[in-house]
Amino acid sequence: MTVSIALHQLRYRVVSLLVLLCVTWPNITLVWGTTEPGHLYSSLTHIKALFTFDQQVGEVVMLLPEHLPAASRYLESYLCVDVDRSRGVEVSGNPIHVYSVIKRLVLYWPSITSALHVYTTLELGHLVERLQKVASTVVLPTESDLRGAALALIRLQKVYRIPVGSFMAGHLANNTTSVKLHLEDCLRIAKASYEDQGYSYSITWFHYCHYLAAAAATTTTTTTNTHPSTTTTTTTDITTYIRRAEKEHNDRFQDDNENFFQERVRSYGGWRVLQESSIGPVCRGEQVTAPVSGSLSCYVSHRGSPHLLLRPLQYEQLHTDPEIIHFHNVLSQAEMQLLRNISHDELGQAMVISEDGFSNKVQIQVRVSHTSWLNSTDHPLIPRLNARFSHITGLDMQPGEGLRKAAEGLQVQNYCVGGHYRSHLDLIYKSGREEEVRQKTIMQVSKCLPVFKPGCSPLYLPGDRIATFMVYLSDVSAGGRTGFPKAGVSVVPEAGSAVFWYNLKRNGEVNWNTQHCGCPVLLGNKWGEF
Repeated sequence: MTVSIALHQLRYRVVSLLVLLCVTWPNITLVWGTTEPGHLYSSLTHIKALFTFDQQVGEVVMLLPEHLPAASRYLESYLCVDVDRSRGVEVSGNPIHVYSVIKRLVLYWPSITSALHVYTTLELGHLVERLQKVASTVVLPTESDLRGAALALIRLQKVYRIPVGSFMAGHLANNTTSVKLHLEDCLRIAKASYEDQGYSYSITWFHYCHYLAAAAATTTTTTTNTHPSTTTTTTTDITTYIRRAEKEHNDRFQDDNENFFQERVRSYGGWRVLQESSIGPVCRGEQVTAPVSGSLSCYVSHRGSPHLLLRPLQYEQLHTDPEIIHFHNVLSQAEMQLLRNISHDELGQAMVISEDGFSNKVQIQVRVSHTSWLNSTDHPLIPRLNARFSHITGLDMQPGEGLRKAAEGLQVQNYCVGGHYRSHLDLIYKSGREEEVRQKTIMQVSKCLPVFKPGCSPLYLPGDRIATFMVYLSDVSAGGRTGFPKAGVSVVPEAGSAVFWYNLKRNGEVNWNTQHCGCPVLLGNKWGEF
């Protein structure tokens, strides 16, 4: 079987299995830390705290005897959230609502808080005092976070082909919010995309901004998409932005790059077609490759394990190369809730290993998510799950130490709105750095052989990730698929189900068709209530 073949071929490694417990969709995480600046929007814990604080600010602002200009703008935006919340809308899982709450707290809250001391002697003084106390405990967003939230909208647009007008009207995936974006928002998003070198999208947004500014200039009333009280940008200014972005686009033009149009921008106009995102089709669930030859299987099976005789698995084969298996009803609702609870406080910004060194761990823009590791000693449920996963896969899933290590600990992933992970392999060594790591291992071991010296311990590296087993802990309202671009298939997150595949072929070589991505979450988040 694959396990023994990999063990014989990787001389100094123990065969390893990657197990992921995905809150939104599965991905590989190597280390975790705190939430980085500009990524506050991607942390469900922080976003829920912001919406709670935002609600308290809104209640106080409505009671003020007179409104500051910033308070009036805050209240105007907040009332839309209040309307949607009363309709049962999950505001913390809507990217437009998330962008809006960050905007209120970055642009308007500082002016409000500086004036609140005036009202401490009035009847609402106790409310103001309580609000100020809460503000000191909340991680408030910065300009960097507002820019990150704007770029999250661009990311969603790239993958799901969402028109600018849909964002402006608050319409996403057959879901319309009460929040509407204005000219100032349009300009902010366009500039963020330009600064991020997403030239084709910045030009597209700037053109829409030009349309809004022109409409505002020809009417004396405020339309649903213009907000003249907060921006003095004219159509002339926007035209300058467009020309600058077009020049950068043409000077840096690249084929097959989603940040550019399919052709250079021409001065006399013409069609401007956006290039397709490399993960767009598979994330939208489109058929991107020829149908799999032969028939795919779907049946109920105990997988040859006596432990599953009384509770056989629903087995669904999604692809043959690689063989991707979707197991249904692997976890119960109670187990999923418990896993979310015990990992909640340990979630931190996900990281990846850089290409310039095995131990140099850096965060890069290829992924935006939060993760936590769970070990067998963290809760009695973990060893039981490891045993269950072993019966399902037929592989040893029990984490250990040194040469006895057969699998990594469990990871719990959380992807909030706009969270994603670009196409990647779950392999660490055989994807390109195997020889480098092998030589380092030989050198380390040679220092301790033939007789182990005091204080000298050989470096036993874990085996490569021969297989991946992912479990979804909740459903996703929209987006968030696990996509396999080379295989041309994607998996819709289904609470309690698991996806399994081998990263290595039977001869120990890489199966490049296992390259997969975490598609951005369009609507919803996967934690529910705590």
